[in-house]
Amino acid sequence: MKKITCIFFLLVVAQSPVYAEVFKCKLASGKTAYQPVPCPPATIEQDIFEIETTNADNIAKEQAQLAAREADFIAREAAALKEEQQRHEELARQKLIEIRRLRALERAGW
Repeated sequence: MKKITCIFFLLVVAQSPVYAEVFKCKLASGKTAYQPVPCPPATIEQDIFEIETTNADNIAKEQAQLAAREADFIAREAAALKEEQQRHEELARQKLIEIRRLRALERAGW
């Protein structure tokens, strides 16, 4: 279920566009500068543009993170299963020791 949720989330993120603001600043020297931050106070004019793009790098990054999370989850699950198996083996060994102890006491007449 977690895998399906992660895939759905990834598809939603991949479908959504990325918005960015670009500031067009006309400087006192007459030059025009485009920058991601607001224009300095010494500018004559400022225009703001919103740019909509889909970011393939973000999609690839999210896919890599998802794959890493899945690999980590699988590794943790395998370790938990191994630990559980060892715990069951230890309990079985302890039961066997207890049974042998009780049989030895019975044979001794206790």
